[in-house]
Amino acid sequence: MTHVLSTFNTTPLVRSVIEPLLPFDPMPELKFDIEMTAIGIKNEEIIRKKDELYSLPCVKKYGGGLLKNGTLKKRRAFVSYPRSGNTWTKGLILSLFGFYITGSSARSKVPKDCGCTLLTKTHDYSVLRENYTRSLEVDQFDGNAILLIRNPFRSFISRRALIQQRCEHALNLDDSYIQEKGWGQFVVSATAHWERLALEWIRGIKRGGIFYYENFLRNYEPEVERLASTLGLTIDPERYQCAIGQRNIPLHTLPEQFVYPSDPYTECQKLTISQAIERVQMALKERNFDPLPLESYQFYQPTEEFCNLECPIEYTVEVVPQIRPGCYA
Repeated sequence: MTHVLSTFNTTPLVRSVIEPLLPFDPMPELKFDIEMTAIGIKNEEIIRKKDELYSLPCVKKYGGGLLKNGTLKKRRAFVSYPRSGNTWTKGLILSLFGFYITGSSARSKVPKDCGCTLLTKTHDYSVLRENYTRSLEVDQFDGNAILLIRNPFRSFISRRALIQQRCEHALNLDDSYIQEKGWGQFVVSATAHWERLALEWIRGIKRGGIFYYENFLRNYEPEVERLASTLGLTIDPERYQCAIGQRNIPLHTLPEQFVYPSDPYTECQKLTISQAIERVQMALKERNFDPLPLESYQFYQPTEEFCNLECPIEYTVEVVPQIRPGCYA
């Protein structure tokens, strides 16, 4: 049995965290601050006026926004690989609890230590920097995080489409999944990003929780209740019923002419991504966390099923590209 060797370093420096994962401290009386939210919207420094999340029915009805300056003493990350359901989850948190999640990218105007945002969204591009050995952001957030993981096979297809639309201004996806036209290189770098991010945060998380996008879709109410408990928040019954009713509203979607391919992956790509999935699964097991819901992972196959498959190394991992506004969010 011959399996492809990884084309990228997936073994970050081992962190010393072995303690059980703790939820955040309870904050049953936490409310968004009307004045701080109004300032953020007025200046468009924190909240964009056209943010689609503010058009959600529950947000229009019950409101939502930022916390008062200094409310939280430590920053908390909302970390995920791009196109893992993070906008959907941000909409859930804003609708259900009334709290707006800001970003940590260079474009964000949110003061890092304002204590005014429940969570700070990040895709942790530090794992793609040159001479990578470990994530910089796990330490910056002191291991405080909500980690959201989705089937990488689906995330990669979706992200490739988003980049083609926003960055390349493509009119359709006809050439987007051809190996020689960028798809081959994209899959290698995307796999490295997905795996490194997951491994770093699984091993480095101290407080918060790990959630799987597929479980939100399959077991919405139990997962929402677990999210509330993890965040230390109280569920308002009226907002809860409203949020349940709007959970299928599409967010961050692409134009109708952008039709995803049925299966753009080669057998070697499937093997490489499946290997990454199994290494992440092992890291979860090492910390006694719930396993990935592999039964919901389209395209995934146990690696022992790839018998006698020889895969040449054709691409290497690119360091994080210069990000253009709106391209990689």
